[in-house]
Amino acid sequence: MFVHPDHWRQGVGRGLVEVACADLEQMGYSAVTLWSLRDNEVATAFYERLGFARDGATQTRPGLGGREVRYARSLPYYTF
Repeated sequence: MFVHPDHWRQGVGRGLVEVACADLEQMGYSAVTLWSLRDNEVATAFYERLGFARDGATQTRPGLGGREVRYARSLPYYTF
């Protein structure tokens, strides 16, 4: 998911992640993972502020412009 830069630092992204995590928890999941471009420092800082940590997995998908790293965190979501 992406938020337009004009709306960064306004809680929009955090709200989207919180709702997504709440939905996953309600469906019975106990953890969540996501992929992000390794060199995207803005996204890295955002996910780490929300309690996500790199779990060591990497991948490269053609057309995305670089190496991706996987982030993970436990649920429940309200611990952000």
